[in-house]
Amino acid sequence: MPQAWHSLEFSSKNENSLEARAVAHVGSLWFDGHFPGRPFLPGIALIDMAFEVVREQEARLGKRIRLKAVKRVRFKKPGLPDDPLNIKVKREQKENGVSYSFIILLGGEVGCTGIFHVESIGD
Repeated sequence: MPQAWHSLEFSSKNENSLEARAVAHVGSLWFDGHFPGRPFLPGIALIDMAFEVVREQEARLGKRIRLKAVKRVRFKKPGLPDDPLNIKVKREQKENGVSYSFIILLGGEVGCTGIFHVESIGD
């Protein structure tokens, strides 16, 4: 049976925002090699989880998307095994397309922030 990378539970907000709780358990593949004896979530894991929340938000709006760009990402605190992560995304329609700002809270403190630029596919 394939091992899960993380668990994710959504809490509905509105058409412009969504929140989720995530956990990467100690046996998660995200920790494989990062780092033996002192595991922490690599930055790509945090970005992946945040983008999963964005995909869910767009799916709730009946859209499929692809990632165009990731900008202004800041890593402020490492995620550790079994740490609860609170992920908040906010959708903004702009002249040049749709963007999502995201913030990931680790133990109530800001762990990561950034912006995704996305575009619809299959319309």
